[in-house]
Amino acid sequence: MPLDQKFYSDKKNAYFSVTRTDIEGALDAPYESVLEIGCGSGDTLAWLKREEYVKNSCGVELTAAASELSRKNADTVHCLNAESDELPFMPDQFDLILLLDVLEHTVDPWALIEKLSPHLRPGGRMIVSIPNIRNLKALLPLLFLGKWEYEETGLLDRTHLRFFTRKSILGLFTAEQWKLNRSYSSNLAKGRMITLLNNLTLRLFEEFITLQYIVAVDKK
Repeated sequence: MPLDQKFYSDKKNAYFSVTRTDIEGALDAPYESVLEIGCGSGDTLAWLKREEYVKNSCGVELTAAASELSRKNADTVHCLNAESDELPFMPDQFDLILLLDVLEHTVDPWALIEKLSPHLRPGGRMIVSIPNIRNLKALLPLLFLGKWEYEETGLLDRTHLRFFTRKSILGLFTAEQWKLNRSYSSNLAKGRMITLLNNLTLRLFEEFITLQYIVAVDKK
């Protein structure tokens, strides 16, 4: 069964109020209509409209409290579970769909992508961001201390059901239906020694200091 809103009842408001400006590198021309799954309080949708990246904004949010907040920032908001509930959208309704730190919370991310696909027009774009479990913050405590301790937020958020590396993120999208447009690291760990090591290894070290990946795919 998918998680319902009771699992998020003790999350603070800041958990739902993040403006994801880091997806700007995955955006191209202005879009007519955007759908964001897991829109939280709608801050990202508001930013997209303010910067004129989109004309019409629609959000889906699981929790009632965040849904009420998002109605101030989006044109339309539906409070429902995108995995288990019927989606109230028309075929080809959107030319941009956002899944930002959402798929790791789902029981079957492959099925959710397939469920959303008919509502994205051919040539439309889907942008996902997913935490990178290959990050040293998760790997080192596991390797050297045997620790895999869930937290309220971050890589080991206690509401995460799935874990991904860059390779498995890309594997969510079939070559028959999707074309990779671009992918890039977001929220890289910082520090002089880390930067030096990454440069010396020709950026091969980057997968271990990336907190999350942004991936943009276009529907064929």
